[in-house]
Amino acid sequence: MDLKKRFLLKALAANLIVSEALFKNLVWSAEFSVEDRTYLYPEDFGAKGNGLIDDSAALADCLRVSILMKKKVRFKESAKYLCKQTISIVGTIKVNATGATIISNGNFLEVIDGAGSEWVGGLLKAASKPYTITYTQDWSIQREGTLGYGRMPFDNESQRINRDFLDQKIGCALVFRSSNGYALDGVIIKNVTTDYGNIIIAGFKNVIIDSCKIKGGAHMGGCAILNGTRDPILWGYKNRINDFEFARGYGHKISNSIFYQCRNNGLFLSGSENVVIDNCKFIDNGESGFKTAQYVKRSWTNTNCCCKNIKISNCYASGQGYDGFDLQNVFGSGEQVHIPSNILISNCISENNRRTGFISQGGGNFFVECISSNNGSHGLVSKFSRNVKMLRCKSTNNLQFFDGIELGLLGPDCIMEECSVVHNKGNGKYFLITHTINDSSINRKAGYSIRNKVQDHNKCDIDPRVIIIN
Repeated sequence: MDLKKRFLLKALAANLIVSEALFKNLVWSAEFSVEDRTYLYPEDFGAKGNGLIDDSAALADCLRVSILMKKKVRFKESAKYLCKQTISIVGTIKVNATGATIISNGNFLEVIDGAGSEWVGGLLKAASKPYTITYTQDWSIQREGTLGYGRMPFDNESQRINRDFLDQKIGCALVFRSSNGYALDGVIIKNVTTDYGNIIIAGFKNVIIDSCKIKGGAHMGGCAILNGTRDPILWGYKNRINDFEFARGYGHKISNSIFYQCRNNGLFLSGSENVVIDNCKFIDNGESGFKTAQYVKRSWTNTNCCCKNIKISNCYASGQGYDGFDLQNVFGSGEQVHIPSNILISNCISENNRRTGFISQGGGNFFVECISSNNGSHGLVSKFSRNVKMLRCKSTNNLQFFDGIELGLLGPDCIMEECSVVHNKGNGKYFLITHTINDSSINRKAGYSIRNKVQDHNKCDIDPRVIIIN
């Protein structure tokens, strides 16, 4: 394409008040045959794709024209698009980036009010190599430096790592967000790989994340779905809160994906309900593998951030700096607020995490055939919640470094049935099973312990108000 035609396209892309009909006529007059093409390419707008020259402007023009023309965008396979500037566009995009690499240290693309958008494929890669660490099995630091592997240190490493490395703003982020407090309908993300990159979706319902491999940068989650909150879109706990509260969401499905070596959480979810998470892995993340948002009393917070009606199945977590699965919907100053969660978590494994395998706080949760082993503190614990049930769960040799509980139900009207506990190694003081009511006002029978297997009943703490059935 000659320079005159390219200049015309770039000018048209910048002027989004041009009507679609007029735009088509002008493109036709420039002999640019888009009418017969399904896809637009960044190269049509001057992108070099060599990883050396900044392609931000060309990508922005391509995406804006695709919105006007209602065309799909395809990135060329093996192309490397360097983005030094944030691209901000308004509208729905459909991008196939299979085989391409996008290089950026921050949010290379912010799609505003893009309901129904789709993004398939591609590698989101940080432009800089972050300072990272790896660990031994006892959580001693094994290696540190600009390694090209491992994860950026989380805040709990402030005593062992130079504090400058706790605030690395590195994370090639693809962002879809609402411009207001109303929920947008639908974003599909498939087959995306990241190398210290993140996917962030704020203010949406019916989000689909499938078959992604996310090695996360320094944002709230390798993938963060933000609803019912003013949590910052970028840079996790290090940034200012959003100007408004994103709407609550529902209908998300996250499946067949791995979230690993993320600076904060692997997958972070807030303010959502009727969510399915299936066949995902959470490996070596700085905070938790999968974390739901927690209500903490602040001037700008409320319980809209809490999640409910989540189904988690066939998932695996290992090597987190804190918890494999952190399903608490309140924390700290908010702990006396008791909110139903109704989370069903089945056939999941959590092992070798620095703190807890599974920890939850929320009424109505149901754990089925979950396994926790070799975690630093608790195995599987439900804190201060009503009507929680554990069925055929197994806990083995947790409390490797800290005191705690192998299996624990704290709260009235909870049931533990056909669960088993083995503990023959570990450095922490422990209870095999703790089943307490945690409410002095209740005088009735308020829980069941049914056919559970333990090595030593003297190592159990079961409230006398709990009915034991052997």
